[in-house]
Amino acid sequence: MKKRTGRTANMRKMKYQSIQIKEEHRYERKTKWNDYDALPLILDVTDIQHIMGISRASAYELVHTPGFPAVRSGRLIKISKKAFFNWLDSGGTPHENEKERTA
Repeated sequence: MKKRTGRTANMRKMKYQSIQIKEEHRYERKTKWNDYDALPLILDVTDIQHIMGISRASAYELVHTPGFPAVRSGRLIKISKKAFFNWLDSGGTPHENEKERTA
């Protein structure tokens, strides 16, 4: 049998390596957080999904809820760790500062 060389073989190798990296990254994200200090300062929707133990669709629905402390820049949605946990501790209600801005 003829050994594959050239562009097709290289593309398959690159695709396989890319899949491995994605799987390693996914695994790393699920296992590295054992406490509050291990979380990144700025969270994204995937982080919220894992912290809350909810589906991806539910996480996006949550970040689009009025009063949720998310910062949007174009398509990016980022959440401050401190603001998220303050929001969570308050039972999911807007903070005092948020209430003053909307009034």
